[in-house]
Amino acid sequence: MASKLLGWILVIIGLLAFLSGLFGFIQAQFGLGLPVLQLDLGGGDLQAIARILTEIARILESFVKLSIPVQWAIMGLGCIGLGTYLLSKRPF
Repeated sequence: MASKLLGWILVIIGLLAFLSGLFGFIQAQFGLGLPVLQLDLGGGDLQAIARILTEIARILESFVKLSIPVQWAIMGLGCIGLGTYLLSKRPF
């Protein structure tokens, strides 16, 4: 019962955070194009894994530079994901 209640609370908080972040981002960036991330996975060697790890590190470094609305949207998605996990699995 507690995981169900906590799950619904997290989903609602996550939706509110995501929608407010999305609204703030659209309001700030209206009319501008979004950058596209392109990965070349090529063969199965370690060079491809190194490129992927480099891209992940670049994304994490750029998270700090994101605007507050985008950070709220990402945190909202995290809350929604955790809430739906608690609703589906009921760990406690």
